[in-house]
Amino acid sequence: MEETAWIDSVYFIKLGIQYRALTRGYLGHSPARKLRAVMKGILQSVSPCLNQKNMDCKACSAKEECCYFRIMVEDQHKDYLPYFISLHDEQEWIGEIAPRTVHRFQYCLIGEKARFADYVALGLQSKRWISLDGVDRQKVRFEFASIQEKNHGLPINLEYMLDHYDRTYGIDLSEIDHVTLEFLSPFACTYGNRTVTEPERMNANIFLEVLHRRIKGLAESHCGFNGPIPKLDQWLLPGRDIETTWQRHSRFVRREAWKRLANGRLEKELIGGLDGKLSFKGNMTPFFPAIVLGEALHIGNDTTQGLGRYRILQINHQAL
Repeated sequence: MEETAWIDSVYFIKLGIQYRALTRGYLGHSPARKLRAVMKGILQSVSPCLNQKNMDCKACSAKEECCYFRIMVEDQHKDYLPYFISLHDEQEWIGEIAPRTVHRFQYCLIGEKARFADYVALGLQSKRWISLDGVDRQKVRFEFASIQEKNHGLPINLEYMLDHYDRTYGIDLSEIDHVTLEFLSPFACTYGNRTVTEPERMNANIFLEVLHRRIKGLAESHCGFNGPIPKLDQWLLPGRDIETTWQRHSRFVRREAWKRLANGRLEKELIGGLDGKLSFKGNMTPFFPAIVLGEALHIGNDTTQGLGRYRILQINHQAL
């Protein structure tokens, strides 16, 4: 349909990656941030890098053939980057790590960057051993185990995901008046230049605005969409009476994360976001395609680090 063409235009590839622990250790919070750094090194390992010392990618004559530049550097000035880390179970990467245990994550390439999936697979196979910073300056070593391309390596889009809902749950999606979501990683949301830190201040309009902004940015910047996109006020109009309810124990969580500086030192910082379950009651039908896409692509700030991941728990009060 023409009114959802901008949402339909977004496509991506998801790579399911597994590592096996080689050493015992203890990992702290924010593992997706560490894994993002790992993927950065893996892409560098299979790139024709001519400036490894100063990493002056923009001046490099090989940048057009360099998957590291095309994925990690080229779009840094854009609001939304064409990749992100997604953890099926964050607890696999937190706490005590025992040898021979298997640990999984997904690496997603969005839009035209999906064509570099083969380079990612090559890098994982050639750079088989990685180390993650643990607590007390220890490192935990892992060995690459396997990679699996979701949907047989073919691009995933909204049509594929809606078809999955139809085949798996058999729910009538023609009229939706209730949706319940659960955030599986903190939802870091900025609204009016301020971070939303209280669940009761997060309503349907703010959630949908964040969703609209992300999908619009991905469609225009990475998926080649140049058609009309409804302005935010126009898009939100059918949902002006939507009621938002947060579960009682929903809250804003802060987590400590370690960031490795250019000089090799580790620096501690706090990251945070909303955590819990929320329900929307009202005319959700026009927004459901975007919500389904957001479920796959995360929303909010720091999505490249795994934040903003949610799942749809209920549709029209029917549990999924």
